Amino acid sequence: MLGTLRLLLAVSVAVFHANIGQAGLRYGVSAVVIFYMISGYAMSGLAGTFLAAPSGGLWRGAARFWRDRALRLYPQYFAWLVIAAIVRFGLGRVWLGQLGPPDWINAVSNVTVAPLSLYMYVPSIRNFTLIPQAWSLSTELGFYAMFPLIWQSRAANWAAAIGGCAVLGLATFNILSADDFAYRLLPGTLPFFLIGRALFRRDHALLAFLATFLLADFAAIWATGYLPIGYNREILAAALAGPPALALAVRLRPWRFDTLAGHASYGAYLAHVVVILLALGGITSAPERAAAAALLSAGAGLAGYLAVEKPVNRYRRWLRRREQQVT
Repeated sequence: MLGTLRLLLAVSVAVFHANIGQAGLRYGVSAVVIFYMISGYAMSGLAGTFLAAPSGGLWRGAARFWRDRALRLYPQYFAWLVIAAIVRFGLGRVWLGQLGPPDWINAVSNVTVAPLSLYMYVPSIRNFTLIPQAWSLSTELGFYAMFPLIWQSRAANWAAAIGGCAVLGLATFNILSADDFAYRLLPGTLPFFLIGRALFRRDHALLAFLATFLLADFAAIWATGYLPIGYNREILAAALAGPPALALAVRLRPWRFDTLAGHASYGAYLAHVVVILLALGGITSAPERAAAAALLSAGAGLAGYLAVEKPVNRYRRWLRRREQQVT
């Protein structure tokens, strides 16, 4: 049921953005944190294809892993980037993160994705990002970059866990920026990726360490009044709900359309701002906006998969078969 969980998280972000300004829990934030956990789980399953005793050593395997991740992430991203550019420049529709002038810095950032999570430090990126939610893809790219080392070394797993927990703890108490380091930047979000990895490997010691830290940290911020700071409440909700939801999703027998739901999830996440700008302008009822955002984003995501990602996936599978024959 992992595909269904991924789609539910993607459309929850779309629904959240379709109703910006609502009171209560910002559940779109919680969805992104759980996505980090899923990424850690999924990469742990995928990486063995490329990193387990590859011909040419670890770094040749790492290069194959990074190439596969680029082929997974960029083709559909580029398709929605072009559509977002048409909506912005051709139709004049503007959303958050698109208020400033385009320049070469944000042009390079929009195309490469990698710097987008640093937007809080780079005014050009903050002022103009065509797909504003793509900052989270930048965080994922950072995790992909370091994952071969984490995959190979248990010591690296523990170093990343301890360092990540230290940064996250400082951020939840707002010693470091609570918004930036507890939610958006890789150093503080590493514990969430590693929860997924620990679940996949059934690494009970690492999982117990991460769970103990999170429970102790959030008990402390609750007791000291720091819970409302930044996204602490939303991160706490994800920390409590994410691991059991992920563990349950991978154990439940997939329903008939689970694979299809998984295929639609990435495109739904990328497309939802375009959907909001093009289709939701005349809908004022919150329930109707939520339903329209969910259904149209899922439909757009499936269309993106069929038009772009499915052909690229055939090429990815061909590359894997060819390399297996060589090795």
